[in-house]
Amino acid sequence: KRLIAPEHYKLDTLIRRENALGNIPDLAVTCEMRVRALQDKVRMVKFAMVPDLQVARVTFKGNDIPFVQEGRSQDGSFYLQMPEPLVKDRTYTVAFEYSGGEIVQSRYPRFTITSSRIWYPTPAGPSSRATYDMTFRIPYSDHLVATGELTRQSRESGYATSEWVSNQPIAQAVFRYTTDEEASSKSEIEPTTNTPMTAMVATGGRGILPPSLKNILLATGNSMRLFNQ
Repeated sequence: KRLIAPEHYKLDTLIRRENALGNIPDLAVTCEMRVRALQDKVRMVKFAMVPDLQVARVTFKGNDIPFVQEGRSQDGSFYLQMPEPLVKDRTYTVAFEYSGGEIVQSRYPRFTITSSRIWYPTPAGPSSRATYDMTFRIPYSDHLVATGELTRQSRESGYATSEWVSNQPIAQAVFRYTTDEEASSKSEIEPTTNTPMTAMVATGGRGILPPSLKNILLATGNSMRLFNQ
């Protein structure tokens, strides 16, 4: 039973390589989420999120608000206590700050986060579609590809920065990340559906020839046309 429905996420994500002491979180996120209330008088809302991600702060209308995050030894549930009863069909914006280690596990030269790991606050209940604006900052030599259209790339404060925007509502935002310095990527526009596609292949440590980027994009384009029809 859904109490709120997300409409838009703005995610600013920093991915760092683990230091020698292993005490620097490899994923640090600031998430601003706009939601719509589906019922009147709601005060407590349950969210799904990876238990390894520890929330440090939640703000509502510029003020800190209470939350409950159970430990990994329990069920890892996360609950948000709204400071005022929600009004049905009214929209609200909530901001989260959280981080965690061994989420991306960037010390391994491969793709290391799966779509089943919920890395941003998602209201419990049936999934909802939302729009996304995601900014990632990663070490220069690493590679990342994410959901949405790549709208900006730059180098800022020692990190490679990229912005990925999904203007049409989608069910889930995911990304793939690798420390493989030999990883390669290729982008094309599928001509029939006019859909931008990007494929990325990590090659290091596999000991075999990587799949062809051309063939990956060809198969993806075929799927685009099939499902469009």
